[in-house]
Amino acid sequence: MQIEIPTSPWKPAAERQRDRDAKRDAVLRTAARLFVENGFHRTKMADVAEHLHITKPALYHYFRNKEDILYACYMLGSEMIESLLAEVELNNSTGLDRAVAFLKAYTLNMTTDFGMCLVTVDDRDLATDSRRKVRTWKRSIDSRLRSCIAEGISDGSVRPVDPRIAAFLLAGSVNWVGQWFRESGPSSAEDIADAMADMARQALTARG
Repeated sequence: MQIEIPTSPWKPAAERQRDRDAKRDAVLRTAARLFVENGFHRTKMADVAEHLHITKPALYHYFRNKEDILYACYMLGSEMIESLLAEVELNNSTGLDRAVAFLKAYTLNMTTDFGMCLVTVDDRDLATDSRRKVRTWKRSIDSRLRSCIAEGISDGSVRPVDPRIAAFLLAGSVNWVGQWFRESGPSSAEDIADAMADMARQALTARG
């Protein structure tokens, strides 16, 4: 006689991991939005749980504390930027084109919750080791933009400028987008990114 084996009520391991990843991502997106809107110190773990319609203890299945969530938000924001910049470096020829595409991609990222979190939440709220990693990454972003500008000077597409000062000026302007951008504002993220890219091109292009 063939024995009928009941269907297991437990999901396969791969499916359980996907569910866990999706829930972790929801925690991060909710927390990033609250950090930007209310500030890191005024946002409580209970606030994140309330917005997700879960209990506060449920959050501790994913993160130990609020600082861990903030660090994960920083890392996810940086990973998004890294992905965009890898595409920029692959698909643009001159130093000018790479610098402009770099700034456009960076601007678009600054209009996301994670991008805004990168520039509106003070990294001094992170633990020492986490803060060191975040600042190392920020320096690498600055270095890559300087390199694009320097390459443009070498290939003749960028006018003679100090790459360090130019990078500070342009990146600083983009970082401020994360401070003032609102989805309900008069300009879309794409419009702002296009405008920033156009102004960067005008500022950097070699004349004659």
